[in-house]
Amino acid sequence: MTKPKRKKSEYVSGKLDITFLSFVLILLTIGLVMLFSASYAYSYEYYGNSYKFITRQALFAVMGIAVMLVISKIDYHFWRKFAWIAYAAAIIMLTVLLIMPPMVEGMDVKRWIVIGPVNFQPSEIAKFAIILLFSSLIAANYKQMKSFKFICFLVILLGLTCALVVLEPHLSATVLIFAIGIVLLIVGGIPKMYIFGGIGAGAVLGVLAVATGFIG
Repeated sequence: MTKPKRKKSEYVSGKLDITFLSFVLILLTIGLVMLFSASYAYSYEYYGNSYKFITRQALFAVMGIAVMLVISKIDYHFWRKFAWIAYAAAIIMLTVLLIMPPMVEGMDVKRWIVIGPVNFQPSEIAKFAIILLFSSLIAANYKQMKSFKFICFLVILLGLTCALVVLEPHLSATVLIFAIGIVLLIVGGIPKMYIFGGIGAGAVLGVLAVATGFIG
């Protein structure tokens, strides 16, 4: 018996999770304090303004909170429509980075796309894309989470993303994206044997990459 689809009118906006919001605000505040402590002297010496970096970052933080609150009011089912679009956009941008020369002067790494006054890291979009795509695929195919074929499909999607990011090179973002994917697989109900096998394989590949100088 198939489960009937829910009508749009049945989607109810949930209440704001105050505990989760509190943790986000605490982490954000700690980050701003650490940034101010680290940039205070440098900002004053080279720019004559001790608050140059913290002011800009605080503005971004306020804007981010505002966007977060607005998006929290949108039913999460809405975002599933854009899962593959977000993933494809991330892969395309990461590929463009590798093809083109570095867009930031004096930097040998290819992490930023610069369009006029705007610059951003496609790896950040890749993090969001993996969360969105994996959540959508796992929710729609949760009965296949025991299937080796389906798990391999998800691992290939994750592996492609990580491979493009590590070639920038951007090791920290690669580790974070990989960890996000693995956590979603675990939450989705992947068998334990696959979890331990994946961790073992990842550890071996990491050691080989460092030993051969591929990641320095």
